[in-house]
Amino acid sequence: MGRAFRLPLSTSSAQFHAHFRSPFADLRLAHLKTFALALPHTTVVKQWGDCLVFKVAGKMFLLLALDGDTVDGVIFKCTPEEFDDLVDLDGITQAPYCAKRHWVRVGDLAALPPADLDRRIRRSYDLVVAKLTKKLRTQLGLQTIAAALKPPSEPSAP
Repeated sequence: MGRAFRLPLSTSSAQFHAHFRSPFADLRLAHLKTFALALPHTTVVKQWGDCLVFKVAGKMFLLLALDGDTVDGVIFKCTPEEFDDLVDLDGITQAPYCAKRHWVRVGDLAALPPADLDRRIRRSYDLVVAKLTKKLRTQLGLQTIAAALKPPSEPSAP
């Protein structure tokens, strides 16, 4: 029979997660950071403790809550329609302090396939860029993003 493994009582949360986390946890964090930073004019700052906040033109579009080197939660902006669908999924909740503005927190990364999470992060970026002033979008070369998000105009009635 195998031996039971016990952690010392003084083990910190970070040490616990480092021992039992998925071997892909570091890869997942690296991928999320690389993906977000590849979006045009993205910057990242460490804020609010152990959170990486990704911004475009100073406006937040993604927040990675960390527990040591492990992603503890992914927070991003979504449309009102997406918000309702997302919070119905296990592992996804309203983001604290941001829910009125349609932000969600993915607490369980298994709740969304990696490609879907990437797509939703890109959508969050696009939603934030669309709210920038036209002048700023033009200066940054991002004017096509706002145009792509506009709903098609309704044909006028005769």
